[in-house]
Amino acid sequence: MSDVVEEIKIDLEKALEHSLQKSRDCGLIKFNQAPEIAVEVPREKDHGDFATNLAMLLAKPARMAPRRIAEILVQNFSAG
Repeated sequence: MSDVVEEIKIDLEKALEHSLQKSRDCGLIKFNQAPEIAVEVPREKDHGDFATNLAMLLAKPARMAPRRIAEILVQNFSAG
């Protein structure tokens, strides 16, 4: 994988971590320990350029639907 792709993955992981922390601080998502955040390149191009299963990993500890978690993370996501 190219260095550019690896840099983007790292940047996305940091942005997701920030979004998760912000969501937790605002009381929108409640959990004890954050899971490890991993961003990957999907095998199928139809699934986008990058993907993460963060919402799925948080569903049980947060007692929320993965889709709702994803929506909250997107609302608190900042690419800058």
